[in-house]
Amino acid sequence: MLIIFNFRFVKMKHHNKYINPVGLKKILLDKAIETRITQNAPKLPQEHIKAITAYIGTKHKMLGLGTELQRQLAKANYNLPSDPHNDLPAFDLLYKRSKVFEMKNASLLMVDVNYKKLDKQHLYKHMIGWVDHVDNWAHSDYLSKFYTRFLEEEKLKNEFLTVLKKWNSDKNLWKRRQSLVALFYYARTKKTHPTFNTVKNLIETLLNDEEYFVQKAVGWCLRESYNVYPELTYKFAMNNFDKISSTAFSAACEKMTEKEKNTLKLKRKLHRKIKK
Repeated sequence: MLIIFNFRFVKMKHHNKYINPVGLKKILLDKAIETRITQNAPKLPQEHIKAITAYIGTKHKMLGLGTELQRQLAKANYNLPSDPHNDLPAFDLLYKRSKVFEMKNASLLMVDVNYKKLDKQHLYKHMIGWVDHVDNWAHSDYLSKFYTRFLEEEKLKNEFLTVLKKWNSDKNLWKRRQSLVALFYYARTKKTHPTFNTVKNLIETLLNDEEYFVQKAVGWCLRESYNVYPELTYKFAMNNFDKISSTAFSAACEKMTEKEKNTLKLKRKLHRKIKK
């Protein structure tokens, strides 16, 4: 039996409390998505699940669904009527409250599959707070895919750049990571980019950051900056050859010419010898 609700008018008592329409829709979405995900979850050995969880680095429960299967379920909208704009508040709650890795992924996938249909200011309003609920590199990097697009939106780019500058010195390591990765994500996928001066200032702040995933972001950002500003980025790397960590260095040099890489490597090697 199919039941259709008009969520603007429905009130429902749940655990002896009246809930608002968004809360009701979230409950129904949760159950529908949970059913589809658990029905398709592979019966993997516990050791395998633990290995995947350790690789992702999350404290959330992991069911072990492959990326392609999760995308297929999202494209089929988890067997739900498709209404991405009005579903967004419910998916917002799902992302922020779920403790299951694949359930949080469902919100990100919903945005990905329906991105062109969604009002970008409406999306920004909801997604800007998702970084507060990240605990692993996979969700962080997926978020960067959307955050970087806000920098291409005329009505949002200045506001979001201000946010990134604030995140650059935040105590939350995932915000600091976003302040770099979201600048370019993958530069080839974008038509516009922040100025090199903006990029340089944000990288400089985090060159000495102690967090591994922030240092990985430094390398990522330098690599993508080189794709857009090769001469300026190489000059920056030369001027800061002794400050770029070993964690960041490999990615930072990835797109450089062999001559540029070798010059930087030699400078770093000689510097280490002198320090000894």
